[in-house]
Amino acid sequence: MSDDIVSKADSFINRHRAQSGTDLPDNENEDIPILTDIIPTEDLAAQEHLSTNLKHEEIAQELDNWLDKNLPLVVTHALDGITDKLIAKIHQTARKDLLPRLQEALGDKTRAE
Repeated sequence: MSDDIVSKADSFINRHRAQSGTDLPDNENEDIPILTDIIPTEDLAAQEHLSTNLKHEEIAQELDNWLDKNLPLVVTHALDGITDKLIAKIHQTARKDLLPRLQEALGDKTRAE
């Protein structure tokens, strides 16, 4: 039954084209699908693949833009925190280990004089 409906629709469209004078030359008709044309699945798969690739490219571009905008700030904040912690650790270690040795060394020299 559905084939019958499709066939009738195609006939109607073809009659309408012929009556309105909008019939295209034969070589152009080949590019225009009619209701009974079957689109090869390879073409659909290729279109899907192309669409997926475009989406991936858009996502990659958005990621690149976000990284260009935000990464320098994030890295700067992280490095500032690391720098502050590093300086504090160096001061703590110097007071704990180096200061007593320096005081001892200066004390020994003072005693020798």
